Amino acid sequence: LGPDSQQTTVKVEEPAPFVMLDGDVLRQHPGMQTLIVQGGGDIFAAYGRTADMKAWLADTSYNHVTVQHHERSGLLDLDRRLLRVGTQEDGSLCDARTDQNRGQHEGHDGPYETHE
Repeated sequence: LGPDSQQTTVKVEEPAPFVMLDGDVLRQHPGMQTLIVQGGGDIFAAYGRTADMKAWLADTSYNHVTVQHHERSGLLDLDRRLLRVGTQEDGSLCDARTDQNRGQHEGHDGPYETHE
């Protein structure tokens, strides 16, 4: 039998109004998931299909947390990227993706946690 609970903590370094956590992050361990979100100010949480959430966030900057599998080591890492929305000279929106800190699946300090 495995442990009674497992915990993953995600620290977001770049400020953005939203954090999108892929379902793959929550599915890293089977069973019921609990999401605890902490931070300053008002906190809002929404749950939906990834495609719907991406569409909802299309015109704003947000942090996107996904799982990345490394073939050589077999380790799973959490990949955090800031997707920043900017404006071009003609006023249209554009995405500028910036890789943020990458860290291993365990040992993060930060306010975003998933618990089983």
